[in-house]
Amino acid sequence: MNFSINTEISSSQSTNREEHTIVKEIDSFDRERVRIEKIKIQIKFTSDQKIIYQQNGEILRQVECKDVHEKPELFNNMDQIGNLYWQGQYGKNKKKEGIWIAFWNKKLLNNVGGYYKEGQKQGLWNDLFLNYMNQVQIFETGEYYNGLRIGKWNYIYYCQIDLIIKLFVGGGLYNDNGEKQGKWIELDEGFYDDKKITYCGEYNKNGKKVGIWDIMYSQRIEKVSYKHILKNYKGKYKQIYCGGGSYDQEGNQIKNGKWVELDEKFSYSSQITYYGQYDIYGRKTGKWDIMYCGLDQMKYSQIGGGSYDQKGNQKKIGQWVELIQEFDYWKQITYYGEYNINGMKVGRWNTMYCKYDKKEQKQMQIQIRIFSLVVVDCMMKKEIRKRLESGQNWMKGFLQKKKSLIMENIIQMV
Repeated sequence: MNFSINTEISSSQSTNREEHTIVKEIDSFDRERVRIEKIKIQIKFTSDQKIIYQQNGEILRQVECKDVHEKPELFNNMDQIGNLYWQGQYGKNKKKEGIWIAFWNKKLLNNVGGYYKEGQKQGLWNDLFLNYMNQVQIFETGEYYNGLRIGKWNYIYYCQIDLIIKLFVGGGLYNDNGEKQGKWIELDEGFYDDKKITYCGEYNKNGKKVGIWDIMYSQRIEKVSYKHILKNYKGKYKQIYCGGGSYDQEGNQIKNGKWVELDEKFSYSSQITYYGQYDIYGRKTGKWDIMYCGLDQMKYSQIGGGSYDQKGNQKKIGQWVELIQEFDYWKQITYYGEYNINGMKVGRWNTMYCKYDKKEQKQMQIQIRIFSLVVVDCMMKKEIRKRLESGQNWMKGFLQKKKSLIMENIIQMV
C-alpha cells in the first residue's frame, strides 16, 4: 500500500476532470470585526489531477488527487486550507484503505477519523463538522455503511469558556439509504461562538422537511461591551426562539404561512430577522418586516421592511426601508424609498444612519451639508484673519466676491 497525506474535505464536489476553474465562496474569520465573513477564492482543477486554491493570483494551497474516480472534496474555509491534513493509505486500486486520521496545524486531532474500505467509509467515524475551523470545534459522530450514514448521529461541540467543555448540540437518525428521518436538531452551516444557531424539526421517511421547524439561538443574557467582544469574551447564554415556520406536509419542502427568517449574516453583532408570509406555493407575499436586536438589547424591534405583490411574483412594491448589506451594530445604515408595480426603484431614496450608541436616525445628506458649511466657514475666517494681520483692508470685497462661489461649492458637495 502507498502512504499518503490527503488534504480534501467537504460535501462540495466536482466530477469534471478537464482543466477548469471555479469561483467558490468560503468563510474567513475577520479578527478586526470579530466575526466570520464570506470571501471568494478561485479553485483550479488541472488535467494532471491537481486542485489549486488561489486568491487574487496568490496560490493558497495545492492538492493532488490520487483516485481519479473519486469525487474530490473541497475545503470550506481559509482555516481548512491552511491547517487541515488527512493521513492514511491507498490500496493497489488507488482507493483509500484502512484507518485515516486528521491533523490540524500539524497536530494530531485526537479521536478524529475512521476506517475506509475500497474508498468508502465503514463503521464508526468521528467526522469534522463541514465548517470546522479554529472558532468552530465541532465533530459529527456516528456510523457509516458503504459510504452512507446510518442510525444515530450526534453533533459534539467543544466550547471554551473557562475550561474546554464538551457539549451535545444536535443530531438525529439516518435511514438505511443515508437519508435523514424523524426528529432532528441541525446546526447552521455558519455555526460558531457568536452564531449558535440550530434548526429543530422533522424529516419524513423520504428525507424531506415537513411541518413546523423552529430556529433557536443561544443569546448572551448579559450586556457585553465592545472591549469585551474584541477580547473574545464569551459571557453567559440562554437558548431562545428566534425564528421558524412551517413546510408543506407533502414533502416538497415548500415554506408556507407565517415565517421568521434569519439574515444570512446573522450573528451576535448583526441580529437581523425577516417576518412575513409565504403563499401555498412558497412565494413571499404581502407585508414583510425587518427586525433587529442590538448588543445592548434583549428584544427585537422593527427597523425596516415593506410589501411584496399579491400575484406571487415576489416583487417589492410601494414604500420600503432596506438595510445596507453590511449592516451591523457599528454600521446601522438604512435606505428609504419606493418601488413601482414592476418592482423597480423610483424617485428619491434617502440614506439614514444611526450611531451604535444612539436611537435617533439621521439623514446622511444633511450631515454632509452641515459638515460642508462648517468647513467653508472655517476657511473664510482663516483667510480673513490672515489678510487682516497683513494690514490689507479687503475683507468686504472678499466676502462679496466669494459668496456665490462658496454657496455653489456647498451645493456641489452635497
